[in-house]
Amino acid sequence: MSLDVRTPSLRRTPAGGATAHPGAGAAGLSQAQVVAVLVGTGDALGALTRAVQAQTRPPDVVVPVEDASHLAPASDRVIATALAALKTSNPDQPDPDQTGHVPHEPRDTWLWLLPAGTDPAPDALERLLEVIELGPSIGVAGCKQRASRDRRLLVQAGFTTTRLGRQLTGVDPGDVDQGQLDRREDVLAVSTTGVLVRAELAGRLGGTDPALKGRAADLDFCKRAHLTGQRVVVVPRAVVHAPAPPRVSRRESTYLRLAHAPLPLLPLVAV
Repeated sequence: MSLDVRTPSLRRTPAGGATAHPGAGAAGLSQAQVVAVLVGTGDALGALTRAVQAQTRPPDVVVPVEDASHLAPASDRVIATALAALKTSNPDQPDPDQTGHVPHEPRDTWLWLLPAGTDPAPDALERLLEVIELGPSIGVAGCKQRASRDRRLLVQAGFTTTRLGRQLTGVDPGDVDQGQLDRREDVLAVSTTGVLVRAELAGRLGGTDPALKGRAADLDFCKRAHLTGQRVVVVPRAVVHAPAPPRVSRRESTYLRLAHAPLPLLPLVAV
């Protein structure tokens, strides 16, 4: 994996270091510091970079992670790269402690995780920041996801599970987005495609489980975020267009049911 770190204007920075964008939080848009992490390669990464450039509220730092191995957007390697770039862009900032917490952090810092193939709406980041600034207990904020092939179709706006571990999105195949899920806020889990996650929390969680993919990895990541006491919310006004996630395999489904089912229900789940 090669790393090329650039500012939102996409000019190279010395020695691959990240540079903060001094005007990103101006004009009352937001005082949070946002590191946009773009994962992919080739034309798809270029298209994603242009979409991030066009945001109504640009990120403070842009970290393209050039990778052709289909890394998950919230994988250990991606998060470690983002946190390293954040340190480079803030050289006077103290190193994280053993939990990933940065002592006396001057600004609320967030990672915006975007895999290649994702196309965020121009105001997606601005809408995410509007919500997290009103909810200090929020640790993870996800976007409403629409299909990339037919942009009318709703993919998900957060999801939950039954007591036996079956995942429920509330979306049927072919559903057109008519705002039917726009009242959702606190949810069990969101997609990590386009997710905004507090940098301190990302350091503590350490990324998604490499044994899991797609929605199974998202669910595990968000459940671990809940266990820290921080909220997981979906922001329906923040829209990303992305390919549908892969189907959860039987092995992954069984793993998640066993890992998260209440103890009294384990005999039923294991069947």
